Amino acid sequence: MKKFLGRLCFWGAAIFVVLSVIVAVSYCLVAIPTINISANKNILILGDSQTECAINDNLFQRSMNISQSATHYLFSYCKLKKILSSKQQIDTVLCSFSSTIAKEQDIWLFGPAVKGQLVPFMGADEWKVFWDNDKQLMLNLIVQLPKNISIPIFRSVLARRPAVVDIGAYTDLYRDKLQQDIQLRAEEVADSVLVCSPIALTYIRKMAELCEQHHVTFCLIRCPSYQPEKYGYREDVAAYHQQYFSDIPFYDYSDFAVPDSCYGDVSHLDFKGAKIFSAYLNEHFGKE
Repeated sequence: MKKFLGRLCFWGAAIFVVLSVIVAVSYCLVAIPTINISANKNILILGDSQTECAINDNLFQRSMNISQSATHYLFSYCKLKKILSSKQQIDTVLCSFSSTIAKEQDIWLFGPAVKGQLVPFMGADEWKVFWDNDKQLMLNLIVQLPKNISIPIFRSVLARRPAVVDIGAYTDLYRDKLQQDIQLRAEEVADSVLVCSPIALTYIRKMAELCEQHHVTFCLIRCPSYQPEKYGYREDVAAYHQQYFSDIPFYDYSDFAVPDSCYGDVSHLDFKGAKIFSAYLNEHFGKE
């Protein structure tokens, strides 16, 4: 029995060491490469699906959009830190700021939408957020690291290039559900006040401080949405900006005029709306 337990402990320890080495090496392979940005791009766009679908960086030519659906501010910070850690020509960052600052959107961290592929970009502070809030999920993220890391490594080997993680990009939205979304919201009982996430507030501030350290202008942006005063907590979002981020420029385009046919739903522009809005930014942003 003692021999059996001894062998079990030995092989268990050996497997643990081997897995630890594989994870560590893979982690480095993903985390080390630079995220290259085209020489003509000096504006970085961060956020969730609202900026992902609203700002076409082929039309807003000075920008690079790395927004991604259901991305929490914690992971936007991780992406920003990764990019600014290398010498890039980025001098302005536009970060989405809307009702997605709500505490209920912390489900993007502590739920099935968590961005596992971005875990290699996390630092000690980010791991502590998971440790303090959901230790089981933290363990799951660690267990899933080999899978989340091996996929981009495998693709990089096939393409003969450095490992690349999916960090987000502009996405054409082909959706026509505005009226359906309005009907659904009419049947729901919405909270009268937007309750903000302390984690979101913390990581917006961390992004602002990081940009200041790198002499980059950090701004908040709100993309067009359908009747934002009715469906988008426009007044609450503006109040949170004044309360916590009055020192940060805020470009509120929530009431930017486009036809109803340019909305995929209440919260998102479709590809037609993105074309109009992006062309406007290309012509006017920084000159207003």
